[in-house]
Amino acid sequence: MNKIKTILIKTSLVLLGTAFLGLGVACQNLSTRGQDSLSAMTFSFVYLVDKQWFNYSMCYFLINFLFFIIMLLLLKKRINCGTIINFVLTGVFCDIFLVIFAYLEIKITNPFLQVIFGLLGICLSSFGVALYAGANFGIAPYDAIPIIISNKLPKLKFKYAKMLVDLTCIIVSIIVGVLILKRNDIININTIFSFILMGQLISIFSKILNMKVYKNEEKVFE
Repeated sequence: MNKIKTILIKTSLVLLGTAFLGLGVACQNLSTRGQDSLSAMTFSFVYLVDKQWFNYSMCYFLINFLFFIIMLLLLKKRINCGTIINFVLTGVFCDIFLVIFAYLEIKITNPFLQVIFGLLGICLSSFGVALYAGANFGIAPYDAIPIIISNKLPKLKFKYAKMLVDLTCIIVSIIVGVLILKRNDIININTIFSFILMGQLISIFSKILNMKVYKNEEKVFE
C-alpha cells in the first residue's frame, strides 16, 4: 500500500510540475520577448510548418520523442513514468494555457510588462522542472541529452553539457525563426534571461523542494 501511495504522490507531483512548465512556456510565448532554448526551437518549427493541425504540443512531442529514442539507447535506467508524462503532456499543457489566454483576450503590449511576464514564465518553468525532476520518477528526454553527453565526455560537467545543448537549440532557432521566418518573438531578451537564469533558478527551487517536500532524496542531475 505504501508503495502504491508513493507512486500516486510522485505521479501527482510530476503532473503538477509539468503543468507549471507548460504554463511557463505559454507565459513566455505571450510576452513575445523570446522563449527558452527548447521552446524557441519548437515554436520555430511550428511557425515554419504553419498548419493549424501542427501545434506546439505535436511538435514538442516529436522533438522529444527523438530525444527519448536516444535516451532509450543510452540512458535507459533514468526512464520512468515521469519521463513519459513530461514529453507527452508538457506541450499539451502549454497549448491549453495558450487557448485560455486567447479566450480571455490577454495581450501584453507594454515592453516593460512583456519582459516581466517573460521572467514570470521563466520562474514558473524553472519551478516546474524542479518539481517534476525532484520526484525522481524519471527525467525528461531533453534533460537526458546533456547527461548522456557528460557521461560520454567525463571531463565535461553536466552544466556545460546543458549549455551546449541549449546553444544548439538557440542556433537552430536563429536559423529557422529569425533568418528564415524573420520573426523577433522567438529569440529575444527573454531567451538570454532563460539561458542565464534557468539553471540557477532550478537549483534554488530544487533545494527548497528538497527540504520541504522531497526530504533529501538523491540529486537528479549529476
